[in-house]
Amino acid sequence: MADVKVKKETNVADAVEVENRIKDLCVQFPHGITDAVIQNDMPHLEPQQRAMAINKLLSLGQLDLLRNSSGLLYRMKDTQGAR
Repeated sequence: MADVKVKKETNVADAVEVENRIKDLCVQFPHGITDAVIQNDMPHLEPQQRAMAINKLLSLGQLDLLRNSSGLLYRMKDTQGAR
């Protein structure tokens, strides 16, 4: 008999909650957060869920993606600078 794998459905409310939490972390750490910060804050989150939330925030223009010596850094987009 073949192994049966159950695909977990991502609840829209859960996705919004993850996005909001990532934004909260960015506000807490205005210089930016790494993927490790997100993993430590939400260890239950699957890597795919984390990537989807980050990608959505990036595509909506709410986050900036930066590179530093330790890797990628996510930071809230500076809306005041765009006047």
